[in-house]
Amino acid sequence: IEYVECSNCYSLSSLPNWENVTVVICYENSLLTELPLWSKVSFVNCADCSSLIKLQNWNTVYTVVFSRCKLITSIPKWERVDTVNCSGCELLTELPNWQHVRSLNCCDCVNLKSIPKYRMLRCLYCNGCSNIEELVFDHILQDMMFLNCPLVTNVSPTFSRMIKESPALKYPSYVVMLQTDFMIHDLEQELFAWLK
Repeated sequence: IEYVECSNCYSLSSLPNWENVTVVICYENSLLTELPLWSKVSFVNCADCSSLIKLQNWNTVYTVVFSRCKLITSIPKWERVDTVNCSGCELLTELPNWQHVRSLNCCDCVNLKSIPKYRMLRCLYCNGCSNIEELVFDHILQDMMFLNCPLVTNVSPTFSRMIKESPALKYPSYVVMLQTDFMIHDLEQELFAWLK
């Protein structure tokens, strides 16, 4: 077995340690408290598993989605992870220093105090992170969105597109969008025109 989808199985309390599984989609399983240490998994989506308390240190994983797993308090330092969605994980207070993460969604992680300066990061979405005070990076980000982050006072000037709402920031506009080397889609252009 390489691909497994077992979402919305409300009586499921555990999953086997499949030897060759690479993709696991198991969101909205309310009795799952822990997932196995799959040795070849590259994609895991366990969003909305309300009883999940632990994530394994999968060495081969590239994408992990565990949004709204409200009992998760810590995250492993996955070696190869590229994309992480931990939005709505309200007990998280810090994030690991991943070496290869390019896209991070940590919206509504209300106890998160900072975001590491990920050297590969390109897209950051942290709406509703009400305890974060600065978003500073040493390289250009393609997208950065931080609506409802009232404590943010320091933002990296190296971004391609930024959507912000922070009373503490001294920017005159509600939305700032700058274009560098990437295409702005029609929908984004409409949003910009509407907010001008």
